[in-house]
Amino acid sequence: MSSGVQTDTGSGINMTAPSRADMLELQELALAVVWPGVELMPADDALAVLEAGKAQYDAMEALILASRLEAGASARSVESLLQEDDKTSKRSAKKRTRRAKAVKQNPTIAKKMQSGELSPDQSDVIAAGADKTNGAAAEDDELIEQVASTPPDQAKKVVDDWVREHTSRDQVQDRYDRQRRLRSVKRWTTDRDTDVLAIEG
Repeated sequence: MSSGVQTDTGSGINMTAPSRADMLELQELALAVVWPGVELMPADDALAVLEAGKAQYDAMEALILASRLEAGASARSVESLLQEDDKTSKRSAKKRTRRAKAVKQNPTIAKKMQSGELSPDQSDVIAAGADKTNGAAAEDDELIEQVASTPPDQAKKVVDDWVREHTSRDQVQDRYDRQRRLRSVKRWTTDRDTDVLAIEG
């Protein structure tokens, strides 16, 4: 195998990070072992195995992207990274970046994906809610548990209701505060020596 890059694990031990070619080779070998068995399984069992594997990959991707966001990368740069191969749509890149933002807010979401407690679809429902609440939905353990026990289509309504309950009052106050900041009173005198007051906002 090709040599990789030296990395510091934080424990004082330098490890060599495998190259992309190394990992693609290992992945191909692993699939060569797993795939024949999956092909022989009943469809429902085969799909369950594949879904579990996909959830692992999705969780790992979210953690990797979350670490980039944590290091200061913008959401737009992460979306661009996902589209580097020209095989990812903007919609998919935005969805996966939104998921990473939720994981950055609460890494437990990725752990629940890895354990099978949350499916990628369920995590995306939480991420969509987090995107509308400045990350708050991703930090609500009760909401996450509720979504985990609800099919994704129904979970969307659960999250939408939560978002309405937790943002309506704050948004009204924010709108009022913003209008108050923008509101101003101007006074001037016309050519006819008439005082004029104008309220803006």
